Amino acid sequence: MKLNNWTDKECYYVDCADAGKFALLLGPFREHEAAQNMVDSVMNYAPKLDAKAHFYAYGTVKMANGHRDGLLNGHYRKDGLWTGEALVAC
Repeated sequence: MKLNNWTDKECYYVDCADAGKFALLLGPFREHEAAQNMVDSVMNYAPKLDAKAHFYAYGTVKMANGHRDGLLNGHYRKDGLWTGEALVAC
């Protein structure tokens, strides 16, 4: 699921990092502020899927394009609620 209907311009994701590895969790977002506004929500949801998620560092990252879906895109509904289960591994 794309959060926005575009892919070829610079974009932003909510990401997590752990021990030199990182994962794009939610995005792409057209505006940095939109990604920043989702960091807390992702940080609160991730531990429900991965017990180690409490130890990850969360933030945002700028990417050259939006060709990748965030790992949690399928879990976030347009009404602002989370659903489903998956393994989140940084």
